[in-house]
Amino acid sequence: MRPNDFVVESFVGALPLKFLMTQAEVESVLGPADRVGTNWKKEPCWSYYGSPDLSLGFDLNTKLLSHIGVGKTSALTFAGIDLFNDPGALHLLLRKHNAFLWVGFVVLNEIGLAFADWGEKGWDRTAIVVFPKGSWDKAISNGKPFGIADLEGTQS
Repeated sequence: MRPNDFVVESFVGALPLKFLMTQAEVESVLGPADRVGTNWKKEPCWSYYGSPDLSLGFDLNTKLLSHIGVGKTSALTFAGIDLFNDPGALHLLLRKHNAFLWVGFVVLNEIGLAFADWGEKGWDRTAIVVFPKGSWDKAISNGKPFGIADLEGTQS
């Protein structure tokens, strides 16, 4: 496994990164972040640019890993599917899992994945968010159901 290869295990993380890791544990796996700051909720957020291309969020109170955003220069697989490079990846996932569209994200809440940058022309595959159970539960009621029919005429 290369340093920018990650394997999604639903609600556990993008291995070797696991939710609830301390900042020290994350740093022992990835080294120091290229940028350390906060997100819009004032939670700690680390960015890694290049290889790997990651945005990591940490819980405001516990400082434990709570969000893994993976950029397209990193390799990300789920159930043997190459999520960035397999042109049918989203189609395969939608055949097995329910999804909803929320503010440009196609969210597969039951497996802990959200595909960023969905728009009129489809999915640009710029980032995928891996999240722990319950993270997107509040967005479900505001989202629009999303399925295979929504892929018609767009790139998947």
